[in-house]
Amino acid sequence: MDLKLSPYEQGELTKAASSFNLDHFTKTLTLKYYLEYRHKIGQIYLEKLPLIINCAILAASKSQVLTTVKGEKVRGIGISITQLMRGFNNSTANINFDEFLIVLKEFIGTVTLSADVASELRAIIEKFAFSHAFYIKYSDLFKQIDLKETSFDHDDYLKYLKNFGWLLFINAKCIFFE
Repeated sequence: MDLKLSPYEQGELTKAASSFNLDHFTKTLTLKYYLEYRHKIGQIYLEKLPLIINCAILAASKSQVLTTVKGEKVRGIGISITQLMRGFNNSTANINFDEFLIVLKEFIGTVTLSADVASELRAIIEKFAFSHAFYIKYSDLFKQIDLKETSFDHDDYLKYLKNFGWLLFINAKCIFFE
């Protein structure tokens, strides 16, 4: 396996580690996963680099099992999907979520992960894919509603109402399935 990083790759990995405040173990595992992916895939295009680094970070973070003060086992070190989507520097801010899921799916099939980590990452993909598909249907249905409002800016009002409805649905879904 080619263990040599280009200066650009090294810089991006360093920025990511710093931005997400990764501990030594997570940094080392992120690098291992990244190098394994790069070795098996071959050439990595610069526009995919932030996605791949974020996949490696997510996999590395999910590879850790920590014990809470109550003695419960928790998988992961607390890096959220939202943080990963925002990126780790200005050039990677607001990563496209659909692209991230596609690369994550490819990443899981390429890198050697434990069964537990691979299963958890697949579950993340499935949950977000379901929510995304449902949101598209929700948006289409919401467009069919013809609300009349004259005291507010109509577009802003509908946007906030739509977002509120979606958040209400997601919240209810979370509570219902707990």
